[in-house]
Amino acid sequence: MGGGGSEGQYCRATDCAVEHFRGSLRANLIESCSDDGIYVNKGEGLAIAHNTLLDTGGVSVRFSRSDVVLEGNLIDGPVRARDGARIRAGDNFGTTAVELYAGAHPVRALFGDLRAGSLAWAGAPPRGRDAGAAADDLCGTRRPPRAAYGAFEDFTACRAN
Repeated sequence: MGGGGSEGQYCRATDCAVEHFRGSLRANLIESCSDDGIYVNKGEGLAIAHNTLLDTGGVSVRFSRSDVVLEGNLIDGPVRARDGARIRAGDNFGTTAVELYAGAHPVRALFGDLRAGSLAWAGAPPRGRDAGAAADDLCGTRRPPRAAYGAFEDFTACRAN
């Protein structure tokens, strides 16, 4: 979201101080990236909610104009604010940098057999705080008030659609 490479002629304000304004990134599965799963560069007023990031470099938000709200995400990787960026992290489930350094992957452990490509939960999915009415998940399933962290309630519903 953003990108840092826009030339002035393509921005409302020709200085491109903000490249993405009031955007939303919701209910996505982002997997197996050797870099950041979500990268925000000059993004202001962004909502990043109910995404699942597996085997990525996590979330990186960069530069002082960047302002992001993270809510309900399942993040296998660190969350970093760089160069003056602001992250308002609400209720998310993630892996800390210390856990990664120690070789622990609590997010990956939530799934039965990721190595075989299965995104079925190993047990009951972890659920966030009561968020009230929530939007549909990645698979088109209506989320309950205490939704599972991440992009989906039950990935098998994605295969049915």
